[in-house]
Amino acid sequence: MIKHKNWHRLDNSAKIYPLIASRGSQNLFRLTAEMKSPVKPDCLQKALYKIMPRYSVFNVSLKRGIFWHYFEELDGRPYVVEDSDLLIRPINNLQTGGFNFRVSYFKNRIAVDFFHAICDGSGGLEFLKTLVYQYLLETGENIDAQESVILPTSPVRQEEEEDSFLKYADNIKLKDIKNIGELKGSEAYKIPGYRFDFPGMGVIQGVTDSDALLKLARENKVTVTAYIGALVLYSIYKTKIKDSIPKESLQLFVPINLRKIFPSSTLLNFSLFSRVGFKIDGKNLTFEDFLSLMTESLKRDTNKEKLKKQIDTTVKAEKFLPIRILPLLVKQVVFRMVQNMFGNNKKTLTFSNLGVVKMPDDMKKHVDRFTFMLGNNKEVPLSLTVITSCSDTVITFGRLLRDTDVEKFFFRFLADKGLNIKIYSNVWEDGGNEM
Repeated sequence: MIKHKNWHRLDNSAKIYPLIASRGSQNLFRLTAEMKSPVKPDCLQKALYKIMPRYSVFNVSLKRGIFWHYFEELDGRPYVVEDSDLLIRPINNLQTGGFNFRVSYFKNRIAVDFFHAICDGSGGLEFLKTLVYQYLLETGENIDAQESVILPTSPVRQEEEEDSFLKYADNIKLKDIKNIGELKGSEAYKIPGYRFDFPGMGVIQGVTDSDALLKLARENKVTVTAYIGALVLYSIYKTKIKDSIPKESLQLFVPINLRKIFPSSTLLNFSLFSRVGFKIDGKNLTFEDFLSLMTESLKRDTNKEKLKKQIDTTVKAEKFLPIRILPLLVKQVVFRMVQNMFGNNKKTLTFSNLGVVKMPDDMKKHVDRFTFMLGNNKEVPLSLTVITSCSDTVITFGRLLRDTDVEKFFFRFLADKGLNIKIYSNVWEDGGNEM
C-alpha cells in the first residue's frame, strides 16, 4: 500500500539562482533530521557554534594551490540559513564563510549539505547527530547521550582526524599494481529522458517499516542493500530498456564503508566503491537474476584482501612522484582523463545505504527520522539512498529526470510484496530538456 504526500517547495529560487554554480560542479550529499516540532533557528545557530571546536576537521576551506588543492583552517564561524527548494544546490563559499558544508532549516527539518571532499556519509552523520543533540540542549531538553553521540565537550581523539587510507596502505611498487583493469569497468547505460531545465533537483522518498523490509530481504536470503540494489537495476530494466538490448551494461556504484572491515574512527573519507555491472543479454530477465548478480558482486567486492589491494593502489596513485610535481592545471587535465576512464561515463547510477542510525533514547523522543540523499549531474541523473532510524527506513531517489517511471515501478514492487509505504516528493514536474 502506498500513501503519497507532497514535501515542500519554497518561492525563493529567483534570488538564489544567480549565485549558484553550474550543476554537477561539486560532489555533494545531504543528511537531514526530521524533528517532531518546528526548528528554532536561534537555538540551531547556538548549537552549531558550540559543536564546531569539537569538529575541527570540518573547520576548513578548500583552496587552490600551485600543485594541489589544499585545506586551510578557518577563523570564522559557520551560520545557519533557511532552506531552499533548490535541494543540494552548490555550496557558495561567499555565502558560507568559506566552509565546505551548509546547515539549513525548514519547518521541522534540520539539514546539512556536505562537500564530499571533507567527509563521507559516516563522518557527516556523526556531525549531524552531535548538532541535533546540542540543539535539543539549547531548547531546554535533557538528553542522555548513552555513548551513541560524540559530545561537544569531549576531547578530540587523534584517530578521528587520521587518514585511514594511509594507516592501512602498504608501500607497494608500481609493478605490483594488478587491479587497475578491474577498476576501469565498461561503458555504462545512460538513463534517457527529459531533464529539468532549471537548477533544482527532484526528490521522491519512500518511508517504510524497517523490520518489514528486513524480513522481506531475509526471506530472499540477502541483505537489505542487495535487495534494494537489485530492485533499482530491475526497475530500470523494466521501465527504460524494455524490449531493446543496449550495447552498454547497467553499472551500479555502491559505496563500501571501510570502517566495518578495517577498524577506524576517522571522520574523514574512508570508503571505496563496489561496481555492479549487468550486461543485458535477453528480454525476459527476472528480478531473481538481478538479485543473484547483486549478491555475488557485493560479496566479491567486500572481500578484505581485494579491498586492501584497492587501498594500496589508491594511496600509491596519490604518492606517485611524477603526478605530485605536475602543476595543478596539468593535473586537472590528467584527472579529467581518469574521470572519463573510471567515473561518470562508467556509471548508470549510485546507490548508497548508510545503515542504521544509532542515537540516544532521549533523542528519539524528538526526532521522527533521519534522511539521506545524493546530488546528481547531467551524466548520472538518478541516485538512490537508504537510511534507517526510529523504526523507519527512508528510501530516497534524487533525480534530474522529469519522468518518474523508475520510482513508480520500484515502490509498486515493494508495495506488492506487502510493504506499507508513504511517499513524499518535492514536486519538480514542470519543464525540462531531453538529453
